[in-house]
Amino acid sequence: MKTNCPYCSVKLRWKLVRAAHLSGQQNGPPERGASVCPSCGGELVVNGHWSEFVAELSILIPFIAALLLGPAVGNPTLRVAILATLIFWAAVFGFFHFRYWRHMQRYRKQVENAA
Repeated sequence: MKTNCPYCSVKLRWKLVRAAHLSGQQNGPPERGASVCPSCGGELVVNGHWSEFVAELSILIPFIAALLLGPAVGNPTLRVAILATLIFWAAVFGFFHFRYWRHMQRYRKQVENAA
């Protein structure tokens, strides 16, 4: 995933991207906050992708199945299920990485509403 700032092209990986007031707001409790680039101060929005939600579900569903079916199945069957789950996770995350995430921009510019 590309983590460069869309304003100044500084790499933001492993840097603290903190939140601040949107431009035009006064000090005090913010009505809405925005992530800010630590080097140039540009307002950023996290650019999410639908595949990130699917990847999270691929982690959650086997855990729920293991909690529900774990006591019902024997030890060898549980080991095979754990191994199959790990292979499934590697396949899902590998596919999404090479198909979508490798060339995806993580942050995009904050768009001001004209209304």
